[in-house]
Amino acid sequence: MVASSATIVKNKGEIMCHSEKIAEHEILENRKIAENYYLMTLKCAHLKKAQPGQFYMLSPEKSHHFLSRPISLFSQKANGDLQFYYFTKGSGTFELSHMKPGEKMIAQGPLGNSFIKHKSPLLLVGGGVGLAPFYELIESRRETMSFELLAGARTSTGLEILKEFKAISPDIEQSIYEATDDGSVGMKGFVTELLVQRLAVKHFGAVFVCGPTPMMKAVAKICRDRGIQCFVSLEEAMACGVGACVGCSIETPTGMKRVCKEGPIFDATEVFYE
Repeated sequence: MVASSATIVKNKGEIMCHSEKIAEHEILENRKIAENYYLMTLKCAHLKKAQPGQFYMLSPEKSHHFLSRPISLFSQKANGDLQFYYFTKGSGTFELSHMKPGEKMIAQGPLGNSFIKHKSPLLLVGGGVGLAPFYELIESRRETMSFELLAGARTSTGLEILKEFKAISPDIEQSIYEATDDGSVGMKGFVTELLVQRLAVKHFGAVFVCGPTPMMKAVAKICRDRGIQCFVSLEEAMACGVGACVGCSIETPTGMKRVCKEGPIFDATEVFYE
């Protein structure tokens, strides 16, 4: 998810957006995980509990950009603090990466739908920064959900975040399979190759996938050919994040749907890939 132009107005210490209250939160940490990859923690006590797969609209309190950034929730801690894993690929996320502890972020959310509770075991497929929503999914449901996580990236840099996943529980590591394009970590090749391997040896209730569109398209086809239900978490340019502008609409067999409102998670059969 990359952009939003929701109007933000300050009024007697409150932040208003499309008549919805959003909040300023202090940055506790903005840690560099690897080159161009960051994990930001916001102090957010007393917020509504977010669900795995939802996202927030984020903007620095004093920003040089009009557009805020929709970023998937990485984690919501027991005390309410929020974490966001992001990759710097433009001036907006570059600005985020230079934010310091003690500075303020404006956050609106949680927004969008979430990963449904589906029959286990689940196969989670994440590419690069697309691994982000799976942390909260695993952490919040690990007692009731069995899963395998297939993690892919171009190089080992993109998989450094897996150290956070493995720290959730001692037995998590045995459920993670890694692939890199250059072979620097795990299997050399695409994560879709891992997917084919795992589907050949084990039955899964469903596949959840998040990452670059070509990767998600390939995963959806592999699942469709094998009769396995697949859910994709889409990344789409947005203009409001709350369904008002319809700028993030996509075509589906049942008509146009807004990624920010009806999504970002869809059954793969609903999505048209060109």
